[in-house]
Amino acid sequence: MARMRWSKATRFALHAALELARAGGERVTTQQIADTYEISLNHLAKVMGQLVRAGIARGVRGVGGGYRLARDPARITLLDVVEAVEGPPATGCSVRDDGAGCRAPCSLRPELDEIEAYAAQRLKAVTLAQVAVAPPKAPRRRGRKLPVR
Repeated sequence: MARMRWSKATRFALHAALELARAGGERVTTQQIADTYEISLNHLAKVMGQLVRAGIARGVRGVGGGYRLARDPARITLLDVVEAVEGPPATGCSVRDDGAGCRAPCSLRPELDEIEAYAAQRLKAVTLAQVAVAPPKAPRRRGRKLPVR
């Protein structure tokens, strides 16, 4: 089964928000997050600005500066973080970049709308507090399961 492809900025934002939630109110620097996930410090800094503008994170100035969550992690959903980077869900045609309707009849749009609505519902149901304390799930094995003897 194919995995959903998230933009790099969205993946960075989700991991950064997770680290802020795990910090329990202590400040976290972009350098710490970048080192933890071995990601670009420059790109992460831009993403942190988006999280601040969305009211998810707040900057801590001065020596020992960094970031903290701006709200209780139990009140920040994964959807909040995704929308901080991606913006609100797009509407209209799935082919055209401008969102305008196509002239061709499209039976794909209703299916994509349903899938996107389900994904948004799932993302809205999970908070940073939940994923910050949850142990990592074991990776799923691909292929056939072997019979138990």
